[in-house]
Amino acid sequence: MWSRKNVSPYEFVFVCVCVCTSVTYRTLTGFDVLESETFPPGTLALVGRPGDQYPDSKHLCTSTWLQSPWPCEVFQGGCDYRCNKTSNTCTCPVARSLHRNNFSCTEPTAARPPPETPRCPEGYKPAADGGRCEDVDECAEALDLCANEGEQCVNLDGKYECRCADDFVEEDGGCVNTSICMLCEHMKCVKVSGVYQCACKEGYRVSPKNPTECEQVCSQRECPAICSSNTAPEKKDMQQCYCPQGYIVDLEGSDGSATCYDIDECESQALCDHECENLPGGFRCVCRKGYRLQGTDKCVRLQQGGEEEEEEESASGSPPDLASTPVSLQPAAVPSYIKAGSVLGIAVFLVLCAALLACLVKHVSGRCASLNLNSLKHPDIDIFYLQQVSTETYKRLSFDKQFKNDSQ
Repeated sequence: MWSRKNVSPYEFVFVCVCVCTSVTYRTLTGFDVLESETFPPGTLALVGRPGDQYPDSKHLCTSTWLQSPWPCEVFQGGCDYRCNKTSNTCTCPVARSLHRNNFSCTEPTAARPPPETPRCPEGYKPAADGGRCEDVDECAEALDLCANEGEQCVNLDGKYECRCADDFVEEDGGCVNTSICMLCEHMKCVKVSGVYQCACKEGYRVSPKNPTECEQVCSQRECPAICSSNTAPEKKDMQQCYCPQGYIVDLEGSDGSATCYDIDECESQALCDHECENLPGGFRCVCRKGYRLQGTDKCVRLQQGGEEEEEEESASGSPPDLASTPVSLQPAAVPSYIKAGSVLGIAVFLVLCAALLACLVKHVSGRCASLNLNSLKHPDIDIFYLQQVSTETYKRLSFDKQFKNDSQ
């Protein structure tokens, strides 16, 4: 608290009294006052904690305590450097700035040296703040890592690893695809030349249309048929049996079971230009001497000078598509050596057809006998109706009319 005190009964002299703490008093002559209750005019009071480089405020004892900066005419306004008379504010030289107490000039702050870049071990790099190390994500920075088939890059603390992706297993230092093994139905999964693939049991091969399915292979003239699971005796004739391409099924084979017999494609139709050779499950075309095979069925004449000329009249064509189908839909010719049971069945079928045809002829003949042919009526003409049944190529009815004149 700042106040004034009357020290003489005859003359009033203004003095300053302070009861504050953390204040340093300094006289006009530059001496510090350690202990005093009153101070003469012109005394400076510096308020601040001991040890601070700059005081918090500065006061001048006059008729009252004035806080710096005061008017520049009195002790330069209390400024450390200069006082601006226009604004009664303190100013500082270049490279120094005015302290927040508004009268002190601070020393220029030396630029702090950049922090020393840390030396990081392998797999780490300096962080953005430059004061620590952080992990290097090799998988994100180097896209060519783990580029082998089935590999994927996994980042770890300070390193990375190449691991096998899903559906791949590690074998012999590499990743092998095993996804196809999950699709092999009733098949084995084996590794061939480092690649897993489905394998079939003996007598079967992998289907060229689906690598996860097996199809029957027959290299003989006869082989067992593949039938449905319904093997009950009373339903045996209802089951569906299948044969490989180029074979036809016989439900009553030599051993009583369904058997596949090779189809002689060469007897069914003209498939080759020159000669047709029947093979188990297929056929091949053979050209006569002086010709060579072009494609699968055409023969081309060989001439001198390397030129070739196609035969003018050649029965070219592709072999029929005899894919494995149920016995009721198999579009194949019956071989000449088919078993006796099948021949007997065919014979019975033909007899039934002939009987049905005879009944049809009888029905039609009855209708024809009742025809009224007015154009042929004559008192001197007798009409006879002859009926003929033919089961040749076209299997149709015909009737002949013979006219007889009584006068002849």
